[in-house]
Amino acid sequence: MSCFRQVVTFAAFLTAASVATAQERREFEQIALDSLASDTQATPGGTDDSYVALVWWIPYEYWAVAFSREAGMSQADRDEVIDVLRNYSLLAVVQADIQALGNFRFYDLDTVAESLEITLESAGRRARLEPLEQVSSDLQPLLGALKPILASAMGNLGSNMHFFVLSDRNAEDERVIDPYEANVLRIGIEKSDGERLNVVLETPINSLFVPRTCPNGKPAHVSWKFCPWGGERL
Repeated sequence: MSCFRQVVTFAAFLTAASVATAQERREFEQIALDSLASDTQATPGGTDDSYVALVWWIPYEYWAVAFSREAGMSQADRDEVIDVLRNYSLLAVVQADIQALGNFRFYDLDTVAESLEITLESAGRRARLEPLEQVSSDLQPLLGALKPILASAMGNLGSNMHFFVLSDRNAEDERVIDPYEANVLRIGIEKSDGERLNVVLETPINSLFVPRTCPNGKPAHVSWKFCPWGGERL
């Protein structure tokens, strides 16, 4: 076999292998909204029972999934909303100190914003992300509607959640945080006593992909290349 044919054959093999191992994305209508929410939320570690916090990164895919179930919206209205939202992601943060009698003292927006640090690790690079100071007028109605919705679903935790808007497009119009690719999002927050806490959210997001299972029947995360129990290649 000539050198040229060897190169072509090897390239074809790599292409076939890439296609074979590529993970299949779910259609938005097939994604469970609660699973997607769970995959994009995290709480700081530790055993301090006098403090509670929740961090939730909300990519536009969350809204695409939610609106795909909204029978009262026309396709044109869905597309219009999604076209606005695809340029942004949201970071929601709620923090509270739990007082002696079990009452929650929630942190206000300025307190949360003052200590908030957002860092993205992607493709070997590390970058600090800053929330937008000026929010598009197209987003204001959505942000205004979120707190009542979350208050209904989560009680005081939802009504005291603060939202920060992140641009999801860089200067080259590329996705800043792609939930289908490998990224590490680190969110730093601070307690009222000055202790720094870190939350880590990693992508790809498992619920966006068609589920896989290992030979033992246990679910396999989308980021796994091998099953951890028997070492089988996925």
